[in-house]
Amino acid sequence: MLRAQRVAVLYSVFCILYSVLICLPAFAQEKPAKKPPGKQEEDHIHGHPEWKHPNKAEKPFFKSVDDLRKFGEPHMRRSHISLVGNLGKGKRQGIRSELMSFGLDKVILHLQGDHDFGVRRACPETITKLCDKKGVDERVKYLKEKIEAGEKVVETPDKVVKAFQEQLDKARKALLKALKEDKKNEVREQCAGFLPHIARDKKVVDALTNALLSDGWSMVREMAVNSLMIIEDRSSIEALRKALEKDTHSTVRAAAAKALLKFGDKGAAKLFKEGLKDGWSNVRLECIRALAQFGTKDTIKPLMERLSDKKDIVREEAAIALGSIGDASALPALGKTSSDEYETVRESVYKAIAGVAKRYKSGARLAATMLADQKVDDKTFNAKIPGIANLINLLAAGDIADAKKLLSSCQEGSTDNRMAARKEAYKLVAAIAERAKSTTRQAADILARKGLPDAVFNPRIMAIRGLLQLADKRGVEALMGALKEKYIFRKLSAIRVAVEEKVKDPVFLKALTELAKSGKTEPMVKKKANEALAALEK
Repeated sequence: MLRAQRVAVLYSVFCILYSVLICLPAFAQEKPAKKPPGKQEEDHIHGHPEWKHPNKAEKPFFKSVDDLRKFGEPHMRRSHISLVGNLGKGKRQGIRSELMSFGLDKVILHLQGDHDFGVRRACPETITKLCDKKGVDERVKYLKEKIEAGEKVVETPDKVVKAFQEQLDKARKALLKALKEDKKNEVREQCAGFLPHIARDKKVVDALTNALLSDGWSMVREMAVNSLMIIEDRSSIEALRKALEKDTHSTVRAAAAKALLKFGDKGAAKLFKEGLKDGWSNVRLECIRALAQFGTKDTIKPLMERLSDKKDIVREEAAIALGSIGDASALPALGKTSSDEYETVRESVYKAIAGVAKRYKSGARLAATMLADQKVDDKTFNAKIPGIANLINLLAAGDIADAKKLLSSCQEGSTDNRMAARKEAYKLVAAIAERAKSTTRQAADILARKGLPDAVFNPRIMAIRGLLQLADKRGVEALMGALKEKYIFRKLSAIRVAVEEKVKDPVFLKALTELAKSGKTEPMVKKKANEALAALEK
């Protein structure tokens, strides 16, 4: 036992001696001399003018700019850069353009040469604040008021405007250079985000487009998309399409889809349809929203497939899109989705079903009006052609192009030919009216069968609203039942729906009157019931 202890002690001594021998060369090296405190600022900034008499408004701003020279710690420089921006934006009215330009130059020096990327990251926002046009307008107004009052001013309004344009140009060049050359992703991201607030010319658009297509960090590319969306230059559409199709990051693809929607790019419809199969839900969502705006008959089937998406928010958005497009072929798929486990999805489905049927119902009324005017002269009929064309665009079965061609023939050729064409057009309108009636019945049956028994109130009240819009008596009966609900918010919701849908059924109005007069009714419910009665009886 004693021998083992001796061996352990000797081994420990050996290890210590070995470590000392290894480390001796490192200790022997001369340590670098510390820089004198006055020289530290030369790493990140240098030089400043002699401001002998700054005015009251200028002193805090000048001090914050001047203090940038005195701090070697990065966090202190970051704080002072932010302070420069806040003071320059908030008190521009009383600060000379020369001093503002001085502050901007110092911040640009930090953006281009500070060794701490956190400091550089704070610079684009401060530069944007210093180039705020609102502050310049306030400065010009302030100087004009001084001149009108006969007071002496240190600079003219024209000089302020000219100096501001020079500042904008310096700021634009600095941000463009940092966007292209800075090695830190976070700095490039900030430059891409703030560039549109400085300038929106072709060079800026080209730089952002290049960043979108070639930058290695997804956040920079996403910020470039957002900035292009702000600028709204249509020359960037091709780059946005490439990003939607090929970018490796979902947030960039989703942002590109959103931007193309804002640009109104119908040529990207194929990409939107392909995006419905994207592996990321945020991309599918944006593509669904785009197709809701640009959707045609060939987009109905892909959207119906999204009603079975694994993400509830995608199913909800698909239902909204189908309701927006308003094609009756989507009703069976919407009916199946009305049993979804999520109440928000069911609510959107019921709203979509009612929306589709409502469009067809209004089309049926228009069709009936057109049929009643069969004996009008050519001039009157021609005036009604746009109405029929719009109806067929929404409701006609079969080929839309053939329907439009048929209607256009109503205005061509001899009187006899026009009359024959009108006769065919009216046959088509009659078919549309019949189709509209069947669509309305189908939608009302789905709402009554699936929506009214719904265990959750919000989807149920949406189904009731849909039935009311379709003038189905089952909606009135269900609304009367909602007035008898236990919870106050449900009664209030029922009353609000009655007012919004203008329910003037005598039986319902009687039930609402009894609710308003009952001694057991809550004060808030009683008040809203009386207001509703007054609105509905007008």
